[in-house]
Amino acid sequence: MRILLITVDHLSHLTQFPMGVAYIAAVALEEGHEVEIWNQELYHYPDEEIETFLNSREKFDVVGVGVYGYQMFQKSISVCKYINRAKNRPEALVLGSNGPSACPEYVITETGADYVVHGEGEISWMGLIDSIENKTSKKDLLGIAYMDGSKLVMNPASPLVRPVDDLPFPAWDLFPIDAYALAKHESASHTDRCFTALYSRGCPQSCNFCFRLYDSYRLRSFDSLFEELRILKSRYNITFIEFVDENIMINEKAAIRFGEAMLKENTKEKGLGITWACHGVTPSCTKEALTVMKAAGMKQVNLGIESLDQTVIDNITKKQTPEDAI
Repeated sequence: MRILLITVDHLSHLTQFPMGVAYIAAVALEEGHEVEIWNQELYHYPDEEIETFLNSREKFDVVGVGVYGYQMFQKSISVCKYINRAKNRPEALVLGSNGPSACPEYVITETGADYVVHGEGEISWMGLIDSIENKTSKKDLLGIAYMDGSKLVMNPASPLVRPVDDLPFPAWDLFPIDAYALAKHESASHTDRCFTALYSRGCPQSCNFCFRLYDSYRLRSFDSLFEELRILKSRYNITFIEFVDENIMINEKAAIRFGEAMLKENTKEKGLGITWACHGVTPSCTKEALTVMKAAGMKQVNLGIESLDQTVIDNITKKQTPEDAI
């Protein structure tokens, strides 16, 4: 199968490596499919350029678009319009990520997409690709939504990936890594080459303002994580990592465990030698946890402090207090 994956231009500047698209590409490559990236996010192609691109190439079987957040959704409507207009329109236009997962019927109606992959993407995506290739029914295909006439068919979610180590590393080679590595994280030094990595999936909290793709919290093994970081260091000379986990510091114990593992890996002979940043919550930011994480190379932790009013915090069901933040 020939697959085209699109990163939609949703901001006026490059943000960070499109991890979700890279994982989707990796599982497709692992199954022997041909994958190409149309990187509007990086190159800022005009929306109509996708029509010209599709008509100038051998026909793709599938085109996939990741839609994250409202700004990207507005752009994706326009991009999909030109995909649908193309004489070489692929057989299937597939949308995924949290935007389409939240409201698949609306998204399909607005974009003219054939399918939405909802929830965690890798297993559902490959099931859909296999079904398209073999021309089998989508009726019982897990993690897929589509329209049957005027009626939405919303199949149950796919099982979550367990263990997460089973997934291949993101398909870095399909992307111009230098462009992402030179986009500086705010806490990196001017000589750092910066990149993103993912240690965990999900979050054990249940804040009611958060859109959750799934109710699960799963960790990779440190062996898998450090192998990935060693490859990024040796192949692309990455020296600073932003861990883009939703909440890598779920509690003090987890923060210390992660910090101690990073410290050991960073300081041993021929170790990683990288600095890093992550996301966490205020109750985990104890002196002991932050001391070991700083020693392990952490330069910044991004905290979700939505309010300093306990009533508001209780109403959003977040497990923290104003005193934690202070």
